[in-house]
Amino acid sequence: MTSFWNAMLQGISIGDGDISFAMLYRAKFHEEYAAEADRQRHVIDDQNFTLHGKVGSEESARLQQINLLSNDPYARCMKEAVRTGNSVLISVKNGTLPSELCKESRQRCYGDDALEAVIIPSIYSYGSEVHALLVLGLPPRRPYDDDCANWIHSVHQFFANTVTTFKLAEARAFDSAVKRIAAVRAEQILQAELVVQKREAELQAFSLNEAIEAKRQQEYFIDVTSHEIRNPLGAVILSADSISISLSQIQELVKKSVSAKLTIDPSSLSELLEGMTESVDTITSCSLHQKRITDDILSLSKLDSNLIEICPSSFKLSSFMDSILETFKAETGRANITFGATQDASIKLHDVEWVQADPGRILQVMTNLVSNAIKFTATVDGARSITIRVGASRTRDVPIFNGLIMTKPLIDPNGKTDQVKEDIYLWFEVADSGCGMNAKERSKMFQRFSQASPKTYSKYGGSGLGLFISKKLVNLQGGSIGFNSETDKGTTFAFSIGASRDKAPNILTNGSSTTLPIRKAAQPNNLSVLLVEDNHVNQVVLAKQLRRVGYTVFTADNGQEAFDFLKSSRHWKGHGKSSDLPRVDFICMDIEMPIIDGMTCTKMIRQAQQDGEITNHIPIIAVTANARSEQLQAAIDVGMDDGISKPFRIDDLEKIIEKVVV
Repeated sequence: MTSFWNAMLQGISIGDGDISFAMLYRAKFHEEYAAEADRQRHVIDDQNFTLHGKVGSEESARLQQINLLSNDPYARCMKEAVRTGNSVLISVKNGTLPSELCKESRQRCYGDDALEAVIIPSIYSYGSEVHALLVLGLPPRRPYDDDCANWIHSVHQFFANTVTTFKLAEARAFDSAVKRIAAVRAEQILQAELVVQKREAELQAFSLNEAIEAKRQQEYFIDVTSHEIRNPLGAVILSADSISISLSQIQELVKKSVSAKLTIDPSSLSELLEGMTESVDTITSCSLHQKRITDDILSLSKLDSNLIEICPSSFKLSSFMDSILETFKAETGRANITFGATQDASIKLHDVEWVQADPGRILQVMTNLVSNAIKFTATVDGARSITIRVGASRTRDVPIFNGLIMTKPLIDPNGKTDQVKEDIYLWFEVADSGCGMNAKERSKMFQRFSQASPKTYSKYGGSGLGLFISKKLVNLQGGSIGFNSETDKGTTFAFSIGASRDKAPNILTNGSSTTLPIRKAAQPNNLSVLLVEDNHVNQVVLAKQLRRVGYTVFTADNGQEAFDFLKSSRHWKGHGKSSDLPRVDFICMDIEMPIIDGMTCTKMIRQAQQDGEITNHIPIIAVTANARSEQLQAAIDVGMDDGISKPFRIDDLEKIIEKVVV
């Protein structure tokens, strides 16, 4: 628009004396960024005007800047022109034409001073934005009549229309920029939406694949678990049938020998007994296998729900290793596997004898590793061996891990937890001379529901959970786990856990210190037990086993019967110690029972004991299929002395009896 202002003044300057002088004022403006057009635009300030140029002979500094808010008559007339959009006549007579401007006409009007002038705004109607004001001096020797007014009107029209044309051109350019930017942004938004849609589609596909894989793994897990439970169950049933048939055959041999008054053929009897022994071993082995599968499922559930707790306690490391040897002695013996345990020199170096750690969780990991070692070693030809080793290290990076394939921790390995307060790291190694694994099989280790290869399951069975659970349990104890394996050479697994060294407990101290009670091994033939069990089969089998090892057994089908039995025993107040009344040295209490359950019955017994109705403390052992540690702890919290989860062996129960019965 600046070029138009200059052209306007240039045209006036070369004209005749119809215009005595001219002053062109443009509105001040500032630039601001218009985001919608991505460009700068002018913002008009129509209260302040600056002299752009003039046609005349005088210079006046006073009239260079005009503020329409001023009370100056000249400024007020300009303000009126801006407000109405009409031209305004100013003159010397009424004081609206400044005297300085009167002299501007002398050069163009033969030395005469101008007496009148017209202020012309750049708009032709009210309400539009004013970009400029044109002040035209009228010839001093020509009156301001209708012809002059019409001429001024024509100039006003031309001036306003031309400015409007420029304004429209600028507006169109601005609109084009807005449309261009809008189109660019729309394209950007479209591209962004396409990226988002693509990402959402990828996420949906990923989620779908995850869901499909989870469903596949779940179905596989159900199939494998069902097979692993049903398969040994079939062997148990067949073995039981075999024992039943053998017993019938023995009865038949006895009948024949009695009727014929002949001696029973020792070879025939021996053959039948050997078959029965083999069937019993099969039932035991299959039952233990089912128990391990059930324990794996329970552990997986607790791990997924973050319910696994690490419960450190003090134990002797050498006794712990001996217990592992004892646990697998029979199984390795049947498979002709040399099974041994050693302590690394680092145990003595770091003075490790008693430690604070969770022996139950360590045993769970060792059980998984040793069971796998037995499974994959029992079928190889030649010498078969499994060696377990324990060592210690002051740092997390234990030397035993050198050369092993380490797993990625599931939790921060540097994170300290309240459950593990370590000043030393114990490491355990299980090395076998089994079939080993190739590279492809090694890559699948420690995955949930995964085994080395399809032939692994078909040949050796298993749920594919043991190593996955072991990895999580090791991580929870602040340690790491790794392995190495070669085909036909064997496999080595090693893991570490955080622990703290402990002192051997003082069984007897002198002076004023407390003397811990020493529990004597219970003598079965001197003890009586009240067996509270609602399942008739379990009750009969367990009672028979207890009687076989020398216990006197009383039975009750529920908590109410058990409490009523105690009322009729010598332990109830007022009955004295009459030998005619039954004596109960301890109680084996089921938890889930009709009428009154085991927890409620225990509360009733402990309350009666507190009230003095029961004259002495009767130890209570929870015997339940509830296997979660918190469930057993809840039983202890209501007053039971200890607990054991089904299934169990009579030797396991006797160890607890020795603990709770003084």
